[in-house]
Amino acid sequence: MGGSANDTSGKCPICGAAHSALEPCLALPGADAGQTQAIGAGGEALGVCAPPGDDEALIGQTLGNFRIVRMLGRGGMGVVFLGEHVAIGSRVAIKFLHRHLAADQSLVERFFAEAKATNLIGHENIVNIFDLSLLPPNRYYLVMEYLEGQPLSSMIGRPLDPGVAVPIFAQACDALHAAHTAGVVHRDLKPENIFLVRREGCPHFVKLVDFGIAKLSRLEPGQTVVGGAVGTPEFMAPEQWTGQGIDRRADIYALGVLAYLLATGRLPFRESAPLAYFVAHSSKAPEPPSTHNPKLPPAVDEIILKALAKKPEDRFQTALEMRAALLGAFAAPATPQPVRAPTPRPFYPRHAASLPAKVSWQGAAARELTTEDLSRGGVFLCCEPPMPALFTRVEITLLHPEGTVDCEGDVVRHVAAEQAQAWGMKTGFAVQFTELNERARFGIERLVRGRPPSETPKLVSVDDDPKAEKVLDYYRKRIAGDHYGLLGLAPDAECSEVRSRARAAEREVAKLKERPISARQREQVEATLARIAAAISAVGTPRARAEHDADRGNFRGVARCIAAGLSVDDLEELRRKFLASRPKNEVNAQVQVASANAYLASGEPGRGLASLEQALELDPLSLGIHQRYWALRRQYVQGSGGQR
Repeated sequence: MGGSANDTSGKCPICGAAHSALEPCLALPGADAGQTQAIGAGGEALGVCAPPGDDEALIGQTLGNFRIVRMLGRGGMGVVFLGEHVAIGSRVAIKFLHRHLAADQSLVERFFAEAKATNLIGHENIVNIFDLSLLPPNRYYLVMEYLEGQPLSSMIGRPLDPGVAVPIFAQACDALHAAHTAGVVHRDLKPENIFLVRREGCPHFVKLVDFGIAKLSRLEPGQTVVGGAVGTPEFMAPEQWTGQGIDRRADIYALGVLAYLLATGRLPFRESAPLAYFVAHSSKAPEPPSTHNPKLPPAVDEIILKALAKKPEDRFQTALEMRAALLGAFAAPATPQPVRAPTPRPFYPRHAASLPAKVSWQGAAARELTTEDLSRGGVFLCCEPPMPALFTRVEITLLHPEGTVDCEGDVVRHVAAEQAQAWGMKTGFAVQFTELNERARFGIERLVRGRPPSETPKLVSVDDDPKAEKVLDYYRKRIAGDHYGLLGLAPDAECSEVRSRARAAEREVAKLKERPISARQREQVEATLARIAAAISAVGTPRARAEHDADRGNFRGVARCIAAGLSVDDLEELRRKFLASRPKNEVNAQVQVASANAYLASGEPGRGLASLEQALELDPLSLGIHQRYWALRRQYVQGSGGQR
């Protein structure tokens, strides 16, 4: 926490008011500090939270594979519950849109579109969304990654040590840059939306949450706002209060507030009402951070105050610019050296150059459009109205002078003229690819790396590079094995671990091309990258991995896919396909289930478990056998004192 939990007196370092450290900080009248607000014409906070209603009645219901266990929190847009997998106990967060907001169909579409856009960003520092659906008649919900850790707000209250604060801030910048590259502006960046989890080698791994939630908020009929301003007053840029001309630089301003808070333990402005915050952000000059923390390097004042500039054009223009400047300030080199902006860490490589594309969808003639920001996950297509509706399936042929790539996907976002002007991009729509075949995956893989779809790279004849050879030798020993062996993982690794390791392997090998490697090594780099791409294709998503693992009898891997959000419909479809080519497996599996029942009836749970394992090896996609096996296994392990 930001201070001792035993402190019960003194002034709050956030709001400046005298209250117990055990009490919530009320920086806004009638609202928790840091709460997303809708701001009325008089500067008052307009309540947007729904009344509790029947949300509690959702507890105990089952959505697909997940049972709703308890409520985790409420907000202006919705309520979040903890969900637990009915068979194997894995956890997810389930966010329901408030019932009173579900009546607005355009808001529901944007709710879903934002969810798909978040996944299209595809960055390791942004929370994963597994599913989106409807609980009849009108409860729309998202199934998301359940994060075990703490929000950054739990550490606020005093200046944070740079060794803790700078890595957290740098990761937040990386996540925002990936979002901005995909045309998404967060608009509600604050410590409560920066969640910290523990990862191997990183005690404070950032997960940015609630992307786009603020821009989806709605008010009751008859209420007015200053330009439709919605956000958290302590962190809102001047232009955000009027709702005009908002682009990524509004997030840069919020980064400035965040940096000030991390560096000093207090906000740049401490006011008592939204209107006062509007005046402060619009016209008051903040005190230099070093006024409150003299230990800060001199350059930090300049960096943070630049991010807090009143005019967007006077701020840093990208999150990476600010990241590089702040890292350079704390590095404090003995002699002046240029600060190199670090390479961003997108989930997928991207190809920024434009490509012509032939695009068609139902009810419209084929059109020749231009692409921007092609990635393995999707593509942005420049297009003037009319555009295909959200969630429309489109067929795309990417045209390159040396080859074409055919693919298809769903429309997940529109960028209208007003948004395009604000974001400095073109009008058009974003498409998320669906079920690419091997040829399409290979072609897109080459295009995002700036190569023709089917070109053999030209080789440079130089001596072998020792450092590159060490990396290549590691993969050379594993390249002929299975996908898990290639990635150095156990076959029952969690899906998130598989994705993380695959990304790390891809970055590690791709980086070798920046070294002076030989022609032989360059060939091996390309071969290894192709092999890693094949592994990502086979085990990188729950559906693909479930099919791969089922073919190999790896029921534990299938269980990980179910835990990661594989839907019942997908599971049953894969099972039908699996059993169609193995007609005897289902009957033989049921024989093993019968044997398990007999062993359990005779008081032999260990042998019963062994029989169920054999049944799952024969029928690894059977949800019923999975539920029976994992429930029995939990009971057996608990009954044996945790020994198995």
